[in-house]
Amino acid sequence: MPDLPGLAQGARAIAMLLLASLTAAASSAAPVNKSANRGLSPATDRAARPAQAIAGLVGTVSAGYRGHGSVPLPDAGVYAYQVTDLTIHKAQTDLGGGFSFAALPAGVYKLIVHKTGFLPAVVLVTRTTASAFQELQFELFPDTSKLRLDENDTASDFWQIRKRIPADVLREIRIAHAAPMRDQEMPRLLTPNTGTFVANMHALSGSGDFARTPNANVIGGHVSISGQVGDLDVDLVGNFRTLKTQHADTVGRAQSMAFNLHHESSGDFKVSTRTGSLQDGINPIDLERYGVGWEGSVGAGRTAISANYTSETNYYRDARADLFAVPDSSRTFDIEGTYNQRISRRTNVETGVRYRERGPLSLSQQRATAVAPSRPITERVDLFGLGALDVKRSLSLQYGLFTTLWEGAVAFTPHAGIVLNLPNQWTAEGSVRQRLHENADDWTADFLPAHHRQQFECTAAEEGCYRLKLTRELGDGDAVEFGALYRHFADTIRLYFSDDLFNELDSVFLVDGDRLPEVHFAVSHRLTPQIMTRFASNIARGGGGAVGTELENEVSYMVTSFEGQFEATETGVVLSFHSVEQHLKNRDGIAAQDPIAKDRVQLQITQGLSRLMGFSQNLNLILDMQVSRGEEQRLAQANDELSRRILGGIALRF
Repeated sequence: MPDLPGLAQGARAIAMLLLASLTAAASSAAPVNKSANRGLSPATDRAARPAQAIAGLVGTVSAGYRGHGSVPLPDAGVYAYQVTDLTIHKAQTDLGGGFSFAALPAGVYKLIVHKTGFLPAVVLVTRTTASAFQELQFELFPDTSKLRLDENDTASDFWQIRKRIPADVLREIRIAHAAPMRDQEMPRLLTPNTGTFVANMHALSGSGDFARTPNANVIGGHVSISGQVGDLDVDLVGNFRTLKTQHADTVGRAQSMAFNLHHESSGDFKVSTRTGSLQDGINPIDLERYGVGWEGSVGAGRTAISANYTSETNYYRDARADLFAVPDSSRTFDIEGTYNQRISRRTNVETGVRYRERGPLSLSQQRATAVAPSRPITERVDLFGLGALDVKRSLSLQYGLFTTLWEGAVAFTPHAGIVLNLPNQWTAEGSVRQRLHENADDWTADFLPAHHRQQFECTAAEEGCYRLKLTRELGDGDAVEFGALYRHFADTIRLYFSDDLFNELDSVFLVDGDRLPEVHFAVSHRLTPQIMTRFASNIARGGGGAVGTELENEVSYMVTSFEGQFEATETGVVLSFHSVEQHLKNRDGIAAQDPIAKDRVQLQITQGLSRLMGFSQNLNLILDMQVSRGEEQRLAQANDELSRRILGGIALRF
């Protein structure tokens, strides 16, 4: 595991110097003159600019037919959406497929190209000055099932592309096509196969060592349905898995469901559930989680409201939980609301509140699960206000304040940040948060479960958080990302590295006083027109928090993954590696007990059969293999033997 002892001081120093250094870098910004995207040509070199083209963004749109070349596409709509101030510039292609935006102001834009009967295209373009000249070329492919050979290609999948188009642009497209037209001419972007649905179904089975059950069998499945009924978009996703011993005794179940409704004027409504159980003779696990949410426009701003209920027994704790003061059972209510509004062309504000109530299970639940009453009901309230000020096109400043009320104590956490658009489509971000206790003597550490998910963000569990991030996006998924994060924790959290209940042993505890530096690197690149790759890695090592009165915590983890999509053969490959360690040491550095350590390697392969075998429906084979070694964290018993599991299945899309 790499040693990162100097990252804490480095992250602090760099964060404080970020504003000066990045502002200086911005002064050397030059016009962007290159772009890369499938269907998007590199920008024309300045020396080759036509004499009459003084400034602006111009381009052509063609209709591509696989294996038959391309032809100019007239009457296509082109929308330039300014990401910062949310303005929209519109154009339409002429008979030769050409379009132009004269003197388009500096900024970051999403360019959306759309015409009825074709899959839309979405690319990101950065303009550093209004006088810059750029030239682009787009190629749209017909949206027909016969010609869409690779249904797994997320870059050309209708539903994935639709999610990348801002709601304001979708509204503009609806208005543009409001004139009477024949049913078959209605834009698929707004009414995709009205009355019909796209469905995905997976079936999986396998065997191996799952959770605390060796030589077990797993049966599972996945169903997702997307479609449109009138103006209402519908998405339904469900997963289930059953874990059985070789004697056919059921020892585990896991189910989840998410139901989403979207309406252009009414907003998004979401319902989700997750339940699961793992049975053994020591610490059986039970988990129930239910949530509802709504997001939509209210007045000139946008509002999001969500409510969640969680009931759990032994899910948050394990054999070490007594040391970390984690409840053995609890029920939790979470209610959260946020409001976001742009109050001027240069200023945006967001406010929110979150209320959480956690207490013991009800008397009937305690009797059913045979657990003793846990700690009394506790309440926590988090309030925040954030603002963003666009100083100029390439520079935005962030400011805000988080307030927490917990167990009679009050804590204030100021926030400051900066976002800077650099030359050649680079973006730099930096932020600083530092919690201040009004009555620090009354502050007691809270417990907050969290999921890693490689989000690389500050959370409500830290006393101090310093974050740096540098990204470059070139369109078509090509991107590079670097980051450094330093967190000083004020609460106890259990950090999970998998949301699979049968993988819940992959986790670590972080406690009040822990200092955790973390670095992040990710790169996505299209090697060829038909090969897309992504590599990502997070590495962290730290600790120093007190566990009890005599022990000190030490934690390290590495999460690395490689993804490859080979479109010519319809092959997808995901290779991931997790290494997780936790040590409890005496103050003199001597280990107080055996370390908790686990390594896991996972290989997932999907192979499409439609193109190879000529099937009319999209059919895929799935293979999921996993090898791990280390201690069972829940039992804290040494186990150096390899644990293996293998799952295989089939996926059908129709």
